[in-house]
Amino acid sequence: MRLQDVSLPRPVTVSTLFNAVNSIELHRKAGAERAFLSANLDDPNARWLADVRVLVADDSEVNRVIAQRILEDQGAQVASCADGLEALEYVRAHHQQLDIVLMDVHMPNLDGNEATRRIRREFGLTALPIAAMTAGALVTERQCSLDAGMNDFVSKPFAPQALIRMVRRLVEAARGRPIAMVSVDGPPDRPPTHSGLPAAIDPVAVQQMFGHDLGFFKLMLFRVLQEYADLGLTISIPAADSTDRMQLTARLHKLAGSAGMIGATQLMKLAASAKRAIDGDASVDAGEESMRQLTIAFNTLRDQAEHSGMGFGRHR
Repeated sequence: MRLQDVSLPRPVTVSTLFNAVNSIELHRKAGAERAFLSANLDDPNARWLADVRVLVADDSEVNRVIAQRILEDQGAQVASCADGLEALEYVRAHHQQLDIVLMDVHMPNLDGNEATRRIRREFGLTALPIAAMTAGALVTERQCSLDAGMNDFVSKPFAPQALIRMVRRLVEAARGRPIAMVSVDGPPDRPPTHSGLPAAIDPVAVQQMFGHDLGFFKLMLFRVLQEYADLGLTISIPAADSTDRMQLTARLHKLAGSAGMIGATQLMKLAASAKRAIDGDASVDAGEESMRQLTIAFNTLRDQAEHSGMGFGRHR
């Protein structure tokens, strides 16, 4: 495609200009990524994933809801499910209407890696983009997902812009054509999200994830405090290799992911640390100390939320 092959209607808008450049770049060796990397994703009037059809598979309701909001705000059509078997059945029934699957790695019933293997092997869907959503930072964990047949991964807590860029890149490559950027009328300005946040919440992380939507942040914070209320109580560490111990470490992993998504950075780190201590060869005392620190941090966040003027009541 040559530049003179593109005709721009007048008046030229930001979206028509971007889409023209994007269409040209997709046919060049460098691809469309060059044009997209220079784009301003903070523009509230731009929809970068217009009509992209996404399945989000994650056992954390908080993670699912946040990912869905980010994607839908960009014009995507989003379905969600809570475990690997549900994801497998949804793909079986709806793969012709899907552009991409975002797959959590650690899920009950069937983990994301095995679900991906079965989608590739049993359904023969080798071209459907599947991306891992993982809280694991180890290179070996990410390589396991790639070996299972995933195309890429995004780390939780993810930056919305990183998620949007990855989805666009994978879907455009699978379609072989650019995704049109759509401009819409933006919402009225709202006050900054960081007003009145609990001290244990990172305002920069919240601003990045939730923008100016303080109401949505409050809802997600409430859900985390409600879902993991038992971790604010003193918990005895179950016996090694017991079902109860595996369930506890699974909940700690899940809490770490959800806490990171709402900007509760210290709680996220303590949940991950407690999981490692209980999972690994640490002494019983070390595991109990990790859980004690986690309990203190959880209760501190809960108390700060109650006294922050954000309208929280006690929800033990």
